[in-house]
Amino acid sequence: MALHILLAEDDDDDYEMFMDAAVSVLPDIRIIRIADGTHLIEAVDEPGLNVPDMVFLDLNMPRKNGFDCLTAMRRSEDWKTVPVVIYSTSAHTDQVDQAWKSGANLYIRKPHDFLEIQRMLQKVFAMDMSGETARRDRFMFRA
Repeated sequence: MALHILLAEDDDDDYEMFMDAAVSVLPDIRIIRIADGTHLIEAVDEPGLNVPDMVFLDLNMPRKNGFDCLTAMRRSEDWKTVPVVIYSTSAHTDQVDQAWKSGANLYIRKPHDFLEIQRMLQKVFAMDMSGETARRDRFMFRA
């Protein structure tokens, strides 16, 4: 069965590079893109929606930010156990701490090189993120 990913990303270039890298790592991967925080929250609230296996969540999105989306996911019965990987250009300590406290499973500062994204995705797809939130000292992804 193919891995089903939801990528919450408003930047077209970041989306394209992520897609290309993901398909090169897992050719049968299914990726759904949502480019707006409000649309993601609407998807979380929609009953019967096909819930993804994993979410990559940008923090800086239009209308509703990634923290608003993460809160909505963690309140939803259907989405609360879905692994959420914060995928952001920012790595400010306050944002990393807030993401960890809000229930994200992993925090990744966006790589800007295709090969780095590819290597990162290989590692992330191999991780077991079921169960509890990662320990704080293992929350920030290290390549």
